[in-house]
Amino acid sequence: MASRDEVPQECAVWVDVIVPVHNASGTIVETIESAMHQIIPPDVALGPRLDVCVCCYDDGSTDNSWSLLKQLALLPEKKEEASYVGGVKISTRLLIHKSESGISRGAGYARNQAASLRQRFELNDATTTTNKPNQYYFLCLLDSDDVMHETRIAHQVSTMLALPSDDARHLTLLGCQFDRDPPDSTWHYAHWANHLLTPDRLSLEQFREITLLQPTWMLSRSRFDQLGGYIEAPAPKPTTFDAAAATTAADTTNDFIQKYDDFRLTDEGWQYKDVKLGVGNVEIQDGDRVVFDWSGYTIGYFGRPFQAKGGPQGGAFDKELDFSRTVVGSGQMVKGVECALRSMKPGGIRQVVVPYGALGYPIKTDPEHVLVGPTPTTFSGMRALNFVLENPRVDRTLLFNIKVIRVDKANGKGGGFTRG
Repeated sequence: MASRDEVPQECAVWVDVIVPVHNASGTIVETIESAMHQIIPPDVALGPRLDVCVCCYDDGSTDNSWSLLKQLALLPEKKEEASYVGGVKISTRLLIHKSESGISRGAGYARNQAASLRQRFELNDATTTTNKPNQYYFLCLLDSDDVMHETRIAHQVSTMLALPSDDARHLTLLGCQFDRDPPDSTWHYAHWANHLLTPDRLSLEQFREITLLQPTWMLSRSRFDQLGGYIEAPAPKPTTFDAAAATTAADTTNDFIQKYDDFRLTDEGWQYKDVKLGVGNVEIQDGDRVVFDWSGYTIGYFGRPFQAKGGPQGGAFDKELDFSRTVVGSGQMVKGVECALRSMKPGGIRQVVVPYGALGYPIKTDPEHVLVGPTPTTFSGMRALNFVLENPRVDRTLLFNIKVIRVDKANGKGGGFTRG
């Protein structure tokens, strides 16, 4: 770590590269190398000094990610580097920290913790100093399995500094284009994301997919602080930490039930929170058909979405939307979701926490989730869901957001329904 004496007391531009780390031993070294070895091309004009902190927070990794981070931090050439390019001094340091509990709290929590490392370890008043004229402080996001182009920071900082006012810099969320490795992987998606080059397209196509990919973001520190950072997954209760600490070395799973304070725990073991109560007197019974919309997120593995809210049903770039349907009592839905639907009414919105096991997906007998839904409608969603369900080292609890559109009552005529 850099000592207080090593910290520059005055700098034109601060950049914190925010890297959340969870089980990234196969990629983290290359990721950090790319962030540490940034250059300024001759055609890019910056201030007299550029101070870069590569801030890594290990969020409960169970591989050797933390050991690799410590090894990198102990190497003098990785701990701090300084170079002069075109009269600009680039100072680069690596700051690392880890979860004390050993339990993953998710991507939002990890990014917030990484964003606090400069103040935690360097003891300089960067946020106050950047209020002075010609002093700027930016956050640059990077995932632990991505590699940063060697001129990324220089080009993004130059673009931010070229904006007409401090207000514009404060409000701007800046992204950039990217290359896939291998080049032909997800080529359609990469081509789409790399050609959203007008404000209209960036705005309109947000309804297909996020148009500025998060690992390409740069934004002002002041805006990040104003927004309160990332939304974090609820913290486990102390009893959850106790249960995890008591797990024996022979037990390789993280499948313990975690109670959230703002959710109601049912006798079956699923939890729920009603965001909006539905209306009407309809009582959902076996044989009724429920039409609903849903989104789904993993609790472990950085809180990955496996079904986006309002997302296209059938493919990542299809335009036609459709709702999900299930006949109550048919076993077409995971038990936790079906239990939640039974006590809802049309128009109701409910968040449902489903633990791994009997209430969730039968991953061994139905890995494609064809027999028991709800089924993710994109390849990326299916991959994110199955990565968690097949990995006993991460929390396999799932969060569903469910909105009941209508209830079609069974009419007793050969499986027919009366539209609700």
